[in-house]
Amino acid sequence: MTTRICVFEGDDAAPEAVTATCGLLTSLDVDLEFTTPHVGGHADALRAGTLPEELRSAIESADTVLFGAGSDLHATILRYLRWEYGGGTYANLRPVCHFEGATSPLSDPEGIDYLVVRENLEGLYVRAEGDLPEAAGTLDATSVGGTSLKDLGPGQYALRVTSEAHTRRFARFACETAADRVEETQPIRLTCATKSNVLPGTDGLFERTVERTAAEYDQLTYEHLHVDDAAQRLVTDPRRFDVIVTPNFAGDVLSDVGAGTTGGLGVAPSGCYGDDVAYFEPVHGSAPDIAGEGSINPTATLLSAAMLLEYVGAPAEATRLVRAIEATYRDGASLTPDQGGTATTEAFTAAVTDHL
Repeated sequence: MTTRICVFEGDDAAPEAVTATCGLLTSLDVDLEFTTPHVGGHADALRAGTLPEELRSAIESADTVLFGAGSDLHATILRYLRWEYGGGTYANLRPVCHFEGATSPLSDPEGIDYLVVRENLEGLYVRAEGDLPEAAGTLDATSVGGTSLKDLGPGQYALRVTSEAHTRRFARFACETAADRVEETQPIRLTCATKSNVLPGTDGLFERTVERTAAEYDQLTYEHLHVDDAAQRLVTDPRRFDVIVTPNFAGDVLSDVGAGTTGGLGVAPSGCYGDDVAYFEPVHGSAPDIAGEGSINPTATLLSAAMLLEYVGAPAEATRLVRAIEATYRDGASLTPDQGGTATTEAFTAAVTDHL
């Protein structure tokens, strides 16, 4: 059965990684059909915040989406994928895994292998901001360091949101995802990371909801860490983690900390999941500083594609791809500059293909 993939190549250097990835995917034993909508012809509408019907139709008619890193031109597409596609892709999975041969500032990164499950739609990322005088008129009893909001003068505020129904839905997804990682009788440690000691309302609700949900799963061992404590443990004791469940902002930060210990953002993949849809993208940005050089590391995009294969029901091919990437790092002869090598994007991808 053919799997239809809508591909957005992204901006700057990102298309180089996406093109290489799609070329490699055609060599796998899975029936894939790629559609790459022409984005440049809709530049004015996209920059004005409007998603043209042609692009919306391309997304909706596909089985899933592979999204390269984007900047201003692709921001409208990304907003649609996150907040509207399938009712919203509310769970962001960011695996953190070290491959032998990848660069790391740690003396012993071997065995780092955990998953960050990040809430993807709420928290500070609802993008609800405004003038402080406006907030002061509504929250006149609120104070900052003993000074009421109305006395702070000009400034800006941001609204941080944690809704009960959404958090319950997210917590269920996170626990189901963690339970799927259980092997035989070995329990999985599920770590909820928040700042509930400072934000007992929003983060407290998040923490309590995850804890209650995790209690329904005998194969999960639950713990809570304050996010600052979790951050330092990602560096000092990363092998203790199996699955980390976090609110939006904290998950964004923690997953980048994890990437820093395993080879950088060039090796960091992600997938964003809703109830019935998902799309996949590297964690890194569009890398404008190396656009056109042919040196961007495609690992994050390749690993995102492996997550895509898992999602569309091709787990054997997903595993095969990951093993080929592992072998390429272990061999060390075709690594990109960010990993201390001199290989081009094309040469790295060719090496992965050879290891298939």
